[in-house]
Amino acid sequence: MGCNGVVQVLIERLERKSIPNAIAFTRECFHKKHLGIIATVFAFEGEVDVKLGSRLLLYPNGKIVTDIKDPTLIESLSADAQAAFVNQKSSINNYQLSFGSAEVFIEVIQPPTPFVIFGAGYGAVPVAKFAQALGWDVTVVDCRANETTRARFPLACDVILSNRDIIHKQIFIDVQTIAVVMTHNYLDDLEILKMMLPSPARYIGILGTKPRTERLLQDLSIKGILPTSEQLNRLYSPVGIDIGAETPEEIAITIIAETQAVLRNRNSNFLKNRNQPIHKSYQDNFN
Repeated sequence: MGCNGVVQVLIERLERKSIPNAIAFTRECFHKKHLGIIATVFAFEGEVDVKLGSRLLLYPNGKIVTDIKDPTLIESLSADAQAAFVNQKSSINNYQLSFGSAEVFIEVIQPPTPFVIFGAGYGAVPVAKFAQALGWDVTVVDCRANETTRARFPLACDVILSNRDIIHKQIFIDVQTIAVVMTHNYLDDLEILKMMLPSPARYIGILGTKPRTERLLQDLSIKGILPTSEQLNRLYSPVGIDIGAETPEEIAITIIAETQAVLRNRNSNFLKNRNQPIHKSYQDNFN
């Protein structure tokens, strides 16, 4: 195709009774919305006690299930799987064993990104639509408790009709959560920001001008709520990247692009200005 890429494909039989069962494990990660690690042997050389397709599964509680027999490989894989759980990056690793070597794909199983939109105006519609197209788990929170909201967001995974005084009792925020505040109501935004700043949310975006957000933070400080530098680092306002957006759809693109950049730890710059490869090289895993 001209890009000099390399694709390796492991073809294997689907067996429901296989232990460990990667399909059942993946289904559990998605259903329970937690991370998981699958390490799969896809190549080996020499006289090693390893089979093609052997796996090691790592659960969030540290539990490990594997059909790999080589104790040295299990020890190395366990450590690298734990590291992958922390940095949330899949990789291909080569392991030198006593009488050979094994190549293993360590895959991070990511459940759909939880994406919470506070506000249900017409500007929120394309944001929810684009997030849904990426497979994210979208929740729309309408502080006006307007029943027409459900019809406006037919594709959202969940629509919560509430008010600012009880929102904290109705939603769950974790370290994977992306949140965008766009209620167009100052008092609602103030209460939501009061709730979200101390939360573990990975990203908090606020629609509006920088002076408006500074005023929100100032009003919170008057109430004795002083955000830490770590909390402010997770706060993005004005929300979105600068592409000259004006329409609701254009603004939605900037919001989704910025949140994607945060999820991938990128700075959302032009690729033409990037001096490094877009994707990590296969060979980098062996250097």
